[in-house]
Amino acid sequence: MKKAIETLSGSVEEKLAAISSAISAQTNTLTEKLALIKGAVDAGLVGEDSTLSLVKKAIEALNSTAATANEKLEAIRSAIDSPASSINVKLEAIKSAVAQGVVDVAAKQDLIITALNSMSSYTFTKDELLETADDHLLVDAAFWDANHDNYEVARALKALLPLHLSHRYKFYYKQESGRYPLSDYEPTSFYGPLWEEGKILKSILNPGEVILAADLATNSTAPVYKDVSDHRCYYLKKVHKSCTYVFQVSIGARAKGKTLKVKSMSADDTMEQESDYIVYSHKSEAEKATTGVWGFKGLKYDRNAYPSNSVDFLFVSAN
Repeated sequence: MKKAIETLSGSVEEKLAAISSAISAQTNTLTEKLALIKGAVDAGLVGEDSTLSLVKKAIEALNSTAATANEKLEAIRSAIDSPASSINVKLEAIKSAVAQGVVDVAAKQDLIITALNSMSSYTFTKDELLETADDHLLVDAAFWDANHDNYEVARALKALLPLHLSHRYKFYYKQESGRYPLSDYEPTSFYGPLWEEGKILKSILNPGEVILAADLATNSTAPVYKDVSDHRCYYLKKVHKSCTYVFQVSIGARAKGKTLKVKSMSADDTMEQESDYIVYSHKSEAEKATTGVWGFKGLKYDRNAYPSNSVDFLFVSAN
């Protein structure tokens, strides 16, 4: 498919128009359409993170042509089971199918396991992988204890998740009246946990292995368990096992012109101050759990909790 796309004549825009037309056509199966999207990614016409609109169009075409709900579900299942498209394209298709009502939410997990097994020599079961969310997995603890060092199993499961930071990071300026976002605004003072470009995370230095880390208890290295369908589960996220996060945060009006210091700064962290921003380097290191898996304390982010499992950096005036 990649070679076929590369032989198309015309500009990039004309090639994309031809691909878009083929995706909308009623004569091609959903399997063929997803393979076409993968071919467009492999040929460099679209980025792998920009496939959603094409996948959505393919699902919309299916929604308008398949006669019954069973036919739609069977078309989705066949496309997901095919090795012709990448795991990312398949996951986008599942997400789009659920959003458009083509697939019941209850069938989502079965389709994800089907997609995963189509790309892996290891066969996963519903008793091992109990939940797949956009940012985490719930995996049977006994299964993960036995397989966290199994490269094939870990590689396949990591493909289901985007890269995250181990926590949400917040930069505050503290005065007697309270603490305020260092830049005066939360979006430019807070970061995470999903890794995103173009925000206050300037770079990731010395990145170690990318792992599936477990959520650990606050006061120990014991994993936090969740019981699901008679299974004891780990909450897992895809993170760097070790690295240094380098943040660049603007200095807002409250702290303008002041020499700043950080309260209770870790010995592994460093801070530099320029006239209108600070650069803060923070070391992140996973811990080995009592069960042998790797994890972080407070890895599970709860937006309704305070301080919401975040790592808070409090800046004060040193003047």
